Amino acid sequence: TATATVNLSAGGTASFVDDFGGGAHQIVAVYSGDTNYQASTSAPATATVTCNRTVTGNQSSLNVTSGTTCVDDANITGAVVVAPGASLDVENSTVTGAVTANGPAAIRLCGDTIGGSLTVDHATAFVLVGDPAHGCAANTIGGSLNLVGNTGGLVAIDNNYGGTLNAQSNTGAGPLPGETTPIIQGNTHT
Repeated sequence: TATATVNLSAGGTASFVDDFGGGAHQIVAVYSGDTNYQASTSAPATATVTCNRTVTGNQSSLNVTSGTTCVDDANITGAVVVAPGASLDVENSTVTGAVTANGPAAIRLCGDTIGGSLTVDHATAFVLVGDPAHGCAANTIGGSLNLVGNTGGLVAIDNNYGGTLNAQSNTGAGPLPGETTPIIQGNTHT
């Protein structure tokens, strides 16, 4: 899947930041060529996002106290609480309660069903809550979607929520070139 298209700098380099979830991800760079240089494709490289804790299967409530916790294909029959400075990556999972993160580092939610509200306040690293065009499926949130005071960049696209949407005082750029401010769009009240 194409992650990003990036223009070369005057010095002939290109870079971008992506929002990969936990685990190993294979990366290949493709140059389409120009009048002076032929097209080329790099050898595969692997980028690994380390999970300090991995949660799968059934579990009651979850407290994330430090490091990065990755939740994948899990069913959490309670609430998820993320402590200040900790990070959470949840993919293709169900949380019957609320997800609350006050002062976390990074938060990533892709393809999840959350029975209660989702609250992410004052995150210091990137917050991703659905971005289907870039490989992060939208989420279904039974309660409100609260994104307030996050400073490390934020993208929340195409999610369904049952309560209210409260998004204010968020700053920081998105992960792809040209994304200079938080992106909150296409979210719908159900």
